[in-house]
Amino acid sequence: ILAIFILALSFVNKNLKPAIVLLKTLAVFILLSLPKLFAALEFNIENPREIEDFSGYKIFNLFYFLLSRRQNYHLGLVINDFNYGPDENSLYIGLIPAALLVIGLVAYGRKKAAFLITLIINLWLMLGNEVVFSLWALTKKLPIFEFARVAQRARFTFMLFLALFAAWGLKRASESVPQRWRNLSIYIASAVVFFDLTAFSSLNFLAKTFIIKNPLEVGLINMQEKPFTSTQLLPVEYSY
Repeated sequence: ILAIFILALSFVNKNLKPAIVLLKTLAVFILLSLPKLFAALEFNIENPREIEDFSGYKIFNLFYFLLSRRQNYHLGLVINDFNYGPDENSLYIGLIPAALLVIGLVAYGRKKAAFLITLIINLWLMLGNEVVFSLWALTKKLPIFEFARVAQRARFTFMLFLALFAAWGLKRASESVPQRWRNLSIYIASAVVFFDLTAFSSLNFLAKTFIIKNPLEVGLINMQEKPFTSTQLLPVEYSY
């Protein structure tokens, strides 16, 4: 995604300098990480682990995970036609940032073309196998990326560009407020969003923990014979 953004920046500005910086950064990264990088590549070549997973957001599900406050394993979700769990799908922002995002896209979409291009490509990647022409499927044909799994994980970089447009939307929205109240309106909006996200976290992933109930008692683990086992083999109780 970083490479896509820098190339988009070079294309929009008709300037090769960002692309040259990208190549220099890549060269320094390879040089500094060469010992571990070489070992990791050699290991993956000798022990390939290609994963043919079906993943990605459906459009409706994407809106749900952006806006719904029910996104955990405990309360039950309103939707059920999605792949992987809420932990691989959740990207809640809430209504206010969503509205600011729209304002930012309308007001700054053309001015920030490189950011918009990257946002759209990142979104396309997140949709994974759920679209007819899948960028995710093409990406998995590339070396190294063939070992990747779960297209929804592209949401982490997506959120960075989404946050930028939401911030630009807040800037544009604040311009409609009288000058003396402008800074105060920004602080209030930011505080409301902060407390909403905190409340969301406390009601969802931070509300309960995953606790394996007495794994030794059920006879599935013998630490002397089998020191490692997957938690998928264990009975799991979702409790406080």
